[in-house]
Amino acid sequence: MTLDHIAAAVLYRLWKRRRDKDGSLVPAKVIHEELLKGLGKYEFSQDLQVDALKKTLRQLKAEGLVEYGESKKSSRIPGPPPNGYRLSPDAKIITWRATAAIVVWLHNHQEIRVKREVVIDETFKRGLTHHDRDDRLEREEIAELINWCLRKGYIKEENVANYEGVNSAAETRLSTTPKVDECELFLQKLADEVKLQVASESPQVSGGGFEHESQG
Repeated sequence: MTLDHIAAAVLYRLWKRRRDKDGSLVPAKVIHEELLKGLGKYEFSQDLQVDALKKTLRQLKAEGLVEYGESKKSSRIPGPPPNGYRLSPDAKIITWRATAAIVVWLHNHQEIRVKREVVIDETFKRGLTHHDRDDRLEREEIAELINWCLRKGYIKEENVANYEGVNSAAETRLSTTPKVDECELFLQKLADEVKLQVASESPQVSGGGFEHESQG
């Protein structure tokens, strides 16, 4: 499934709820109202219909990206509680903002294939922080995220001949796969959320690696 702007916006809204530790199931009507708030009213120009949103939610459920079930009932509203949605903990998609930022940067790079060490160095210089903390990612952690993307099929790795020197060995270069095209709109929203921390002169102590929340 290729995520259009509605699907990307829905997933992003549900991702923000999970980031804020809100694990409740949200009715489609509430999601619709939230999407039309703030900048959303310009993105959708008030043309987003509830039926179109429900169709998108059904598609996301079929793809295993969202869960569907009985939401929390308000005591003020009579009748049974409405059904609602939330981001699936097992969603087969990137949900870490730092990972998304790396993939989007590589996807939009002017070179078709970028040296692996360049990706790591440039990401480190940008000062990307962890998905759940504000301390910077170290080079080893960036390499770990790249390896995760290789295993999950968002990035591919090729050994390309280095023509700068006759006796030079082949270089490992990275590029994104069509899988990124399918979810690019959502990944861009996550990448825009990433926090940056400028590198300091003295080495920083990492928080001990990742707390491995599932991301796809």
